[in-house]
Amino acid sequence: MNFFTISRNFASCVLLLLVSTNTPFSQIRAKEERVHFARGKSSALLKGTTPKPSVGDFDQYILDARARQTLTVRLKTTDTKAYVLIYGLDLNPSNDCLTCHQGDRLRTWAGKLPADGAYSLQVYTDSKGGVPYTLEVSIR
Repeated sequence: MNFFTISRNFASCVLLLLVSTNTPFSQIRAKEERVHFARGKSSALLKGTTPKPSVGDFDQYILDARARQTLTVRLKTTDTKAYVLIYGLDLNPSNDCLTCHQGDRLRTWAGKLPADGAYSLQVYTDSKGGVPYTLEVSIR
């Protein structure tokens, strides 16, 4: 075998590996921001605009929390196709989505967190995007 045959075989193997994984290549964060509460506060208002497809698929806000705290998230926008998903970043992938099995396109969610760790609050839209929103986040 010569160098070019080995290189071509290697490239084919890499391509096959990439195609066979379930990695969502189209999932691109339009915005990523850490949630910080003002001193002595347990809530925050986060502002943004629903992601445009040319910029990314979702806005992500990362929040650190403890097990058994109650997280409340409320998305306010005139974009009727906007919604929020919440993931536990330190949870097992089989049960890391806290909102996925509670209905489609949620705009409000409240629940007790299952574990200490980081949580991802993700704002999506099925529209063209570019519509202002406010994400109210509180933890108690």
